[in-house]
Amino acid sequence: MLKNIQNKILILTSVHPPFDTRIFYKQAQTLVKAGYQVGLIAQHDRDEIKDGVNIIAIPKPKNRLERMLFTTMSLLRRALKQNAQVYHFHDPELIPAGLFLKLCGKKVVYDIHEDYKRQFLSKSWIKPFLRPWVSKMFSNFEEKSSRFFDHLVIVDQFIAGRFNNKSKLTVIPNYPLVSHFKNLKSNGNPSEKNGKCVVIYAGGLSKERGLFKMLDAVSCLTEKNLELHLLGKLENPKNEEKIKKVGNVKYLGWVSSNEVLPYLLRADMGLILLQPTPDYLNVGEGVNKIFEYMLCGLPVIASDFPNIRKIIEGNKCGICVDPTDPGKIAEAIKYLKQNPAQAKKMGKNGREAVLKKYNWENEEHKLLKLYTSLTGTICAA
Repeated sequence: MLKNIQNKILILTSVHPPFDTRIFYKQAQTLVKAGYQVGLIAQHDRDEIKDGVNIIAIPKPKNRLERMLFTTMSLLRRALKQNAQVYHFHDPELIPAGLFLKLCGKKVVYDIHEDYKRQFLSKSWIKPFLRPWVSKMFSNFEEKSSRFFDHLVIVDQFIAGRFNNKSKLTVIPNYPLVSHFKNLKSNGNPSEKNGKCVVIYAGGLSKERGLFKMLDAVSCLTEKNLELHLLGKLENPKNEEKIKKVGNVKYLGWVSSNEVLPYLLRADMGLILLQPTPDYLNVGEGVNKIFEYMLCGLPVIASDFPNIRKIIEGNKCGICVDPTDPGKIAEAIKYLKQNPAQAKKMGKNGREAVLKKYNWENEEHKLLKLYTSLTGTICAA
């Protein structure tokens, strides 16, 4: 238990793992280093203290319904026992818990990672005819509830535009933590590649994230010594059989965020082929993987959406394509493979852009400024 209320921050998540990059390695670690006492309630197998963060475990639910009902209640009970100065929650299903904490006189921060309003328009577990209604109902609930919270932390400007009280809102993009990549060299291409051109995708593997378009694109290519490496969790495990049918694709399974780096360094280019669903059309600075590719010196082949285009074309670090067209994706892969000097230049541009501006180290002062205002205490950065 956190011993005293002063300068005690309690982070809450019912969805994310305890060592989520944004939650643990960026936010919690920044606050610990600044001198705050930080607790984190999350699904975990045990209570423990790691890198100065007091991790408070709640049981892993069997399904989504159990998580939304019983996990939330378990989390709230444990949260109330901690008696922290500020409660910082990360999941929309915790909005009712956040409101209850406000009724108890607590300071509450709501951290918005995604455009949840638009996500509901493409959720497979909601009947299609219900999605617009659910989206509208949730949007109204989220926006009205947010007025009661002490502050909102939002991952990009587009989502922030939905909320009216700008004085209680801070945009903190999901940029990479450069210190995690401090020893890397720009696209070193180790010998493990065996002379092959490696195209990589790291992230959730689903139709909406372009899994099938990637497979179709690679199937179109007659290029020799080219492989697509897929890292991440399959939304539907049955799709592994479809992956196996494509000869030049390797499915490497789920890899933790701390273990992704060696795979990125063995690659020649990175893919981000989000499909034009309502929740993806306006993404940009919230897509952490784009910046991780850039930091590793990889040219990026990305969906030609307005906010992604600003990043890719604005920094001359890759190629934007129609993510629904396997032929266009294949052309971009072929171009980068056949023009290594240009690909290397794009990779260098991307890496320099992240080192200069798109990094957590440039953003963490916003979090510290927020907590200074909430706690009334200036802690050492």
